Amino acid sequence: MSSNKLHTATFASNRIMLEGAYNVREMGGYMTGDGRLLRHHTLYRADSLHALTPDDQQSLLNLGIRTILDLRHPKEAALYPNVFARSPQITYLNIPFYAGWRSLFPQGTLPASLTHLYTAVLDNCHTTIHQVLTAVANPRHYPLLVHCQIGKDRTGLLIALLMGLVGVPFKTIAADYAVSYDYLQPILHQYRQQAQQHGRDASLFEQILQSRPESITDTLCHLQFTYGSFANYFHTLGLTTGQQDAIRHTLTI
Repeated sequence: MSSNKLHTATFASNRIMLEGAYNVREMGGYMTGDGRLLRHHTLYRADSLHALTPDDQQSLLNLGIRTILDLRHPKEAALYPNVFARSPQITYLNIPFYAGWRSLFPQGTLPASLTHLYTAVLDNCHTTIHQVLTAVANPRHYPLLVHCQIGKDRTGLLIALLMGLVGVPFKTIAADYAVSYDYLQPILHQYRQQAQQHGRDASLFEQILQSRPESITDTLCHLQFTYGSFANYFHTLGLTTGQQDAIRHTLTI
């Protein structure tokens, strides 16, 4: 069986079908370059959880998720509140991955590409990314679910950083990233309408909605070229060797 078929089968089995969220999946089963595996039932990724039905909520509770890490800006989280934000059963953490596009680009403009956005975030948002990764490095937070609004960009970047740190090949990281666009089809029209209402360039915005493999691959190549390795990047952020080892130990077998 080809590696592509193996990846496709993993995507299908890892997806969690819910009524009120579309890009929900667990990250177990991916192989690292040295033959280890990402643990099953440990790390989950998702889009916004504001519209979960009671059955959806029970499905996530049945997974034993201990912590939800919301990567959105607090204003965004207030507009679409996570249904578990005040849950006595799950610890909810709202730690923004970055402050928003306006903090990175001139007001009213969009990044030229997703790679442009992602590399700008990695190079200029060290403080917020450090805070996020500090939470991720805490073994007591697992099983852990991370999410943003559509589960593609902030969540995709964080997942890519974690997979890269533990040694998952770029090809696998990019393939996992790429499935978001297909999963999000039922809700992307809402974002297109919002962009149109705000007078944004339709063709450029359509590029931003995509999740092409090369967007994340080019970003990770930039990270390696600029910082030398994922471990060096994490050190640049202020993550200790002990914290990095904790992430590796928690996420892999």
